[in-house]
Amino acid sequence: SRFLIGERYMAMPLIGLLIALCTICPRSPKLAWGLILMAPWAWSSNQRIADWTSDLDLARAAHTSQPTPYTAAWYGHELANEGHVEAALPLFDQATTTDRPTCDFSGEWIRASLAVNGPDAAVETARTVWKRRCAAAPGVRGMWALSLLKSGDIDGADALLMPRPERCDTSLALPVVTVLLKHNEADLAERCATQSGQSLAQLRPAALR
Repeated sequence: SRFLIGERYMAMPLIGLLIALCTICPRSPKLAWGLILMAPWAWSSNQRIADWTSDLDLARAAHTSQPTPYTAAWYGHELANEGHVEAALPLFDQATTTDRPTCDFSGEWIRASLAVNGPDAAVETARTVWKRRCAAAPGVRGMWALSLLKSGDIDGADALLMPRPERCDTSLALPVVTVLLKHNEADLAERCATQSGQSLAQLRPAALR
């Protein structure tokens, strides 16, 4: 995970310290004191082992011990990845409520809102994202446009996608292709689909639904 923090390097000094203890073990009368001093460190390390069993466990532990917008965004992201989409919604909200929001997963927040509460709620979430200055985050424009389309606001989605993006990523592909096909611009729709790594044949059924 790109979120794993520097604590994972704790094993290195621990290994070095164990090697040093093994070196002096046969002849040092101070070994007992060394082991006593190491006991709290060993206990602390053992307590953290369970937190490193998965990205979700680590994110949960980080947010529980020190909640910040960053840990809220990370925890929400991991919950959504594991299928706990509804539980992720308040965390995505928390991630963007401060003066220094963590906007990275605002697109995921709109997607989660769409999946759990439907297109109208997703459009409101997108407007909240915009008010909190997170509209430039990855996936926001595409998910906002898709939510507008699913709510029946084709003109709103069309306006949101103007000017047309120079490149279509996976979040933009479906809404852009949908709007282009409604304008009978099949060649541009095919180019957008190709840029996103998909084919127009794959996207057309969902676009025309």
